Amino acid sequence: MLSSAGRSEDDAPTPTDPGVHSGSMRVYNEPCEATENEDGSPRTFVWRERENTVIELVHDWRSMRPWWIDPLPEPMDHEVRHYRVRASSSKGQGLVEIEHHYEGWRFASILD
Repeated sequence: MLSSAGRSEDDAPTPTDPGVHSGSMRVYNEPCEATENEDGSPRTFVWRERENTVIELVHDWRSMRPWWIDPLPEPMDHEVRHYRVRASSSKGQGLVEIEHHYEGWRFASILD
């Protein structure tokens, strides 16, 4: 399956890809709200009552939810869109991952 940038789930970032973060990651997997660009990528997002502006889309890819673990009633979409972005807020800038799927937007992680 292809992303808006023409990437498939096989194109998910790997540790050897240019620009891929090699530090630690803090996982949150919490709901957030987002506004989208025309291509569906995030423009801004609000997480824990703090507004963040996307400065750069570093990488995006798509995957499928593990439907065999948590089945959805059909015809729900099992696709998850992942976005690794550089974002800024009143607290500074950071590299984060947010996701969009049938339940809405999720703040996945912060990369240190």
